[in-house]
Amino acid sequence: MLDNTLYARTFGCKHVVLECDHNKFWTSLTLFPADSSSSRPRVGARFSQSKGPSSAFDFEIKVEGCLGIISVEKDIYLVLLESSSLAEVPTNQFLRDDNANDGPVHQLGAEDVNCVSKVAFICLSIGMRFGKVENVMESHPCHGIKKVLENGYFFFSKHQTNDITTHLAAQHHTGTFGRSGHFNPNFTFNAFMLEPLMSFRATLTDTDPNKRRSFDMARFAVPCIQGYYGRKVVSIHLGHRDPYEKGEDSRPRLDGDLIIVSRLSPSRNGSQYLRGLDPLGNAANFIETQMIFSLENRVYSFIAVSGSAPREQTSVSLQRQSSDTSPKSSGRRFSPARMNP
Repeated sequence: MLDNTLYARTFGCKHVVLECDHNKFWTSLTLFPADSSSSRPRVGARFSQSKGPSSAFDFEIKVEGCLGIISVEKDIYLVLLESSSLAEVPTNQFLRDDNANDGPVHQLGAEDVNCVSKVAFICLSIGMRFGKVENVMESHPCHGIKKVLENGYFFFSKHQTNDITTHLAAQHHTGTFGRSGHFNPNFTFNAFMLEPLMSFRATLTDTDPNKRRSFDMARFAVPCIQGYYGRKVVSIHLGHRDPYEKGEDSRPRLDGDLIIVSRLSPSRNGSQYLRGLDPLGNAANFIETQMIFSLENRVYSFIAVSGSAPREQTSVSLQRQSSDTSPKSSGRRFSPARMNP
């Protein structure tokens, strides 16, 4: 279970409200149809805080977070995280910020990382379907999205200060370690779905930073990665073992936590026949794998990356290769700006 209770409540064809109860103080994000002169539907948003929840709603669904807003076949849908499961069951270990003097500021326990289990869709397009929780059958336009998100390979952190989309070195380098509202779009699967929500978050006034923090803590925008998350307790023996010693190892032992996080880039992933670079320099099936080892009060991190970017492509059967495989696209892939988080 997550810390705060989040509800999605519908009010007929007027608006949909996401409300989070935190210590009997309610944070609300209201979504409503917006007038648009273009053919594309639009949705407006309003942020508020109050001492009580909304009343007289038509329907409510209890959710764990919002994965974003998506447009499918001229309709807009709100994608909600309906349920999740724990990624692992390890011991608790804390990562400490060397520059902080107030103890643990960042936790990487399994209680932090969950796997997406079930998602729900609410229509936000003008009409009689607005505010309806969709019954996503095989004929529904969102059926493919639902099937992908529920395949067991999508992970998120229930604590917004724990960013699993960015490796630890980059978090320290950019100063986002232990801060909420930050994620790496290069490895966030639903970054395009979160864009309208994060754009609205940016409009919240800086004179009251608690509004943005409340927005984050309410899980109105939950970034998730596609890949793998695993954790295991590893035992390390100290010193050298006597080669003539028989039986169990008598050397002193320390237990540490080993975490493996694999992040698949959403920019150019697909089947095994996808190869090469696109015009923006994105390598096909680019994966960043981070190994984090925590021992006593020290944390060690190692990163390995892989992708498909052959210098020459001779086979053309069943290949979906970009027309731009010139040194220009290679330069974009390996430019300093591209390598930065």
